Amino acid sequence: MRCCPKITITIVNANGEETTSKRINVTINEAEQPVEPDTPVTPDTPTEPEQPAEPDAPVAPDAPAEPEQPAKPQQPVVQLDTPSLKSFSNAASGITVKWGKVANAEGYRVYRRNSEGKWKKVKIIKDVDTLRWTDQDVTNGKKYTYTIRAYKKADSKTYWSSYVKSGKSIYRLSRPSISSLKNKSSKKMTVKWKKNSKATGYQIQYATKSDFSNKRTVTIKKKSTTSKTISKLTKKKKYYVRVRSYKTVNEKNYYSAWSSTKKVTIKK
Repeated sequence: MRCCPKITITIVNANGEETTSKRINVTINEAEQPVEPDTPVTPDTPTEPEQPAEPDAPVAPDAPAEPEQPAKPQQPVVQLDTPSLKSFSNAASGITVKWGKVANAEGYRVYRRNSEGKWKKVKIIKDVDTLRWTDQDVTNGKKYTYTIRAYKKADSKTYWSSYVKSGKSIYRLSRPSISSLKNKSSKKMTVKWKKNSKATGYQIQYATKSDFSNKRTVTIKKKSTTSKTISKLTKKKKYYVRVRSYKTVNEKNYYSAWSSTKKVTIKK
């Protein structure tokens, strides 16, 4: 507390003249001095507010991808070789066709060319190991042409091989039959057979063995000839005899099947 300071109060009129004065004592309670505040820290210059990043240019969405198409089930690729044409021959009951086996095949189809030159299916073979077939629907003296295709079935589809487009030809010849075989004279035998009007001639084979491994062949060049006497045989020997017809076309011979075998013993 500050001790008893004295204050004089002077009253002045409007003309500035002192009219009265009075001296008074004033007691002043000394107030606690306030603590000086810390020097305010000058705030940093406010930084520029971070500018929001420029938004990336909107990326155009990719065009929606085409939905992936389900893969089509792959069809099995079946490769089949062209059947080879092995042999065509006259059999007792018709024309026998033979061909080569084709790997991966299921079977074969036999075609025959008709009178108009077009291929016609005549037989389906359902066994891949069957490599021959006899066509019985044939006529003596007529020409026939055949070809073969292999096939295989897979996934309800039939796959075919190629084929020999020219085919292979043969003339049908019926086999003759021996009507007579006799030993009429010394060391001789006479063979007789039935005529084939579509043939060019005939062949006779004879042997002392039933398998004809030691055969001899005699050719008859006239289709009108239907008998032949064979000499220089061995007495007391048994001979086996067979006959077939043949047809010559463009210098090529086509043969019938052999006749049934007959036998004779030379007794004279």
